[in-house]
Amino acid sequence: MSKITKQQLGAKIWHGVNRLRKNLEAYEYKDYILGLLLYKFLCQKQTEYLISQEFDKDDHYLLDDQLDRSDIDLGNTGVLNWEAVDRKIESLKDKNGFFIQHRNLFDSWVKNKQKFDIKAFQGAFKDFSDGVNEIVNKSKKSSHASLFKGLFSKFETDLAKLAPNAKEQTEVISQLIDTINEIPTTRQQYDVLGFIYEYLIAQFASTAGKKAGEFYTPHEVSDLISRIVAFYLQKREKISIYDPTSGSGGLLLNIGQEFKKYSESAITYYAQEIKNETYNLTRMNLIMSNINSDSIHVRRGDTLEDDWPIFENEDTSTYRLLRVDAVVSNPPYSQRWEPKNAGHTEKFDEYGLPPENKADYAFLLHDLYHIKKDGIGAVVLPHGVLFRGGSEGQIRKKLVEKGQIDAIIGLPANMFYGTGIETVIIILKKLRDERDILFVDASNLFVKDGKNNRFAKSHIKKIADIVNNRLETEISKIISFEEIEKNNFNLNISRYVELTEKKEEEHDLFSLVFGSISKKELKRFDSFFLNFPKIKEKMFKENQENSDYYDLLSQDYINIIYNDSDFQNYLESFKTKVRDFINFFKSKVSDINSIKNINLIELEKDITEYIFSSLKFPLIDTYDVYQIIIDNFENVKEDLELLRENFPNFGSLDIKEFLNDQIESVDSINQKEKDFRRIKSWKSKFFSNDLIEQKFYPDEFAQLNQIQDQIDQFESEVKELYQIISDEDKTNEIYNDEKNTWIQSGIKKLAKTFKDSKESREKDSFESLIIQINEKYSDIEKLKKDLTNLKNDLANNSYNQYLNLNEKDFYDLLISKWWEKFIQNFKEKSEEFVDEQISGISEILNKYKHTFVDIQKKVSDLETKMSTFLDELEGSPADMEAIKKLSNILKAN
Repeated sequence: MSKITKQQLGAKIWHGVNRLRKNLEAYEYKDYILGLLLYKFLCQKQTEYLISQEFDKDDHYLLDDQLDRSDIDLGNTGVLNWEAVDRKIESLKDKNGFFIQHRNLFDSWVKNKQKFDIKAFQGAFKDFSDGVNEIVNKSKKSSHASLFKGLFSKFETDLAKLAPNAKEQTEVISQLIDTINEIPTTRQQYDVLGFIYEYLIAQFASTAGKKAGEFYTPHEVSDLISRIVAFYLQKREKISIYDPTSGSGGLLLNIGQEFKKYSESAITYYAQEIKNETYNLTRMNLIMSNINSDSIHVRRGDTLEDDWPIFENEDTSTYRLLRVDAVVSNPPYSQRWEPKNAGHTEKFDEYGLPPENKADYAFLLHDLYHIKKDGIGAVVLPHGVLFRGGSEGQIRKKLVEKGQIDAIIGLPANMFYGTGIETVIIILKKLRDERDILFVDASNLFVKDGKNNRFAKSHIKKIADIVNNRLETEISKIISFEEIEKNNFNLNISRYVELTEKKEEEHDLFSLVFGSISKKELKRFDSFFLNFPKIKEKMFKENQENSDYYDLLSQDYINIIYNDSDFQNYLESFKTKVRDFINFFKSKVSDINSIKNINLIELEKDITEYIFSSLKFPLIDTYDVYQIIIDNFENVKEDLELLRENFPNFGSLDIKEFLNDQIESVDSINQKEKDFRRIKSWKSKFFSNDLIEQKFYPDEFAQLNQIQDQIDQFESEVKELYQIISDEDKTNEIYNDEKNTWIQSGIKKLAKTFKDSKESREKDSFESLIIQINEKYSDIEKLKKDLTNLKNDLANNSYNQYLNLNEKDFYDLLISKWWEKFIQNFKEKSEEFVDEQISGISEILNKYKHTFVDIQKKVSDLETKMSTFLDELEGSPADMEAIKKLSNILKAN
């Protein structure tokens, strides 16, 4: 298989498995696909462990209980005796908590496709389940083997949904195995499997409608919570995290991944989930992330009724209270519950019981109960928990009085699949010195993604920075306990944070009458004029009669702005800082050989720090700059991962191999010489043709674009000429009414007839138009021929250049590929800023360009002219009487 990025592979696998879904709902189908993906992972893990223990791969077939050992000559193997084989099986059970018979390995299914059927498939999972149960039953204490109990029960008993009979089930499963087999299985690529797994979960969620809410918290919300929690815990030697409504387990995993950016300390994961399918999903996700089994504790149970007991071999008497560094959750919203069935009700003693018809505060108090004294909690709840009354109001009051609500973040609507409900993230801390609360209104921070809204990366960073550093900004405010108390403990965000909304256009009466501009209206340009004071001095002076207004000195504001030296320096600083950033990046990725040693997490961290320390611009939000760069960096990461994983020792030979592998298509021109191959088009997945042509053949590339521009111009002129031709002249010879198209051959024939007649004709006559159109066609035809020849030359030359790139050329092209779009986007951002300033100033000046005084004078002048004109008129007595009356009215005005 050709080498592709994880993102490309994810899309390919999704397309493959979704094609086989048929009528099965996405939320059901996911259990089969993700389960099969996990099984492949476990098979891979077992194989890699054996290899690490120097157990020869050729001898792995010995690890199978259906082998007739009497037929095997161990002298032809690397194994001394069968006792060694049995010891190896036991070591696998101890190490992994499971053992997979060789015949049941994923690779064995692929290699022995002729013998594979649904019976063998189901048998494999029964063997796996029996083996896990045996390990658990033999263990005198809790074994990590219990993590795998019942994990693949769907494959043992519930295949009828995939297809109605054994034959069709075999076909579907075989096709799924072929699709999933495309995922690479080298030891270095566990993260690829994990990535594909998370990618598929997100895809299933996006198509599962309301069912998605049962198992999936959008990645952007998880990312935000993870940044807040990991930042708070960053200096701890080890951490424990717990999600009592874990769904897919993605929230836990995101926190683990974010925490690793700060520390390599050990992480213990706890999760509880009530539904069997999502309970399995949590286990699968944590296992797929290659987390040590001893660090994973997942239980199926009702969080509100059973709480978290850690049972030793299902012995309920071994309950002990779990307290962790962080509790995170996205529980079902406003769910009914039974307080009388609640386990360990001491969590409610200080606060009171939440109402039966809404369990939101029951989940919140459960989370709080399990946080250590110096821990942190983050829970996603419906917006109503901030202001609903009754027992919820009393609970809210108690939480505020105890200072246990640290921050509240208002999320945009439509963030979650299957529901448009408004939600908030409440950050909890058990012991705080203060009782104030940070309110963050992020409801307007989103980008559209189909029917849903989601955070951009800059939004996530901005909110996390605000919360982690307790910043007051245009979207956030720290509110004292006293003010909250005055508001009767109503925590509705809009009470405390007023977002600046675009106001309806207002008109200042003084400005309308006299044309002066109010300082109030110009206030929105304060920052602009503060940075460029000379522009303001040249455009405005204070009104002598009213100091609250400015008089305009010049209407030529565009030239004043662009000719200002400070403004020119400002625009130049964009170019300078872009160059500085590229040089900074090149210092981190200095050449091809440095790629293999790059830590992508550290690289992204360094880039982020550089942006917020060295890439700041007055008047432009640094988070917007961050978004532009980080969008481009996603492509950089994909390429770096691809290169690093496939070519750990990059060199000239690797480059040739890689570039050949990336070629998608090549089309050549037939030549008389059999040994001579001339390329007329080609396509690579890694470097575009345009990039090669611009880099190595800039003159020819520019000429190509010039010719294309000429063709476009001539074709536009032809359309204009056609529009002049009347409908009466559109004969069948030159126009097809059915297809609504002109017939070029008819035009050519008619033009020849007209030219041969040598009659004199006017420029816009029908005959002249036909001749002009035909001449344009001739010019276009010649240009297209030149264009084709030049394209072929460029294609041939660029293809050969592509295949012979040296290390330096390859590196230079990488830099261009990675950052040219950023440079363009950055240029557009600077132009957008300039346009906004000019447009805003223009809008105000045009609004008061024509004052009431000016308009009145024009009206008065017109009335005088009209009156004089009327005095000169003659007519009947009745007409003259009317004219006299009208004249008097005008003169009176």
